[in-house]
Amino acid sequence: MNLPEMFAPLFRNYQVDTIDPQKHIDLIVKTTLVHGTWDHILWLFEYYGTDRVGKVFLEDFYGIRELPEPVVNLWGLLFLSNTDYWMERHARESGVRTIRGRM
Repeated sequence: MNLPEMFAPLFRNYQVDTIDPQKHIDLIVKTTLVHGTWDHILWLFEYYGTDRVGKVFLEDFYGIRELPEPVVNLWGLLFLSNTDYWMERHARESGVRTIRGRM
């Protein structure tokens, strides 16, 4: 299966027909969370499900982050516990370096 054609603008640097939704899930999820429209987001959650999208988000959050802070702020509300979300926000606002290596 290939990505729907509507994803072509999100992957201008790739040949979209070579992106495999199973092999390239991290790329697809992260790119869509950052640059996707509502239609892209709906497709993402319908195709992969909340658990799988959340797993990619959490791997990024607790690992070496690629997602920008505004994206973490938004999707953190859905995928992080209240404690982790607010600890992270407070740490960033106070300029304290967190365990995750971000300010």
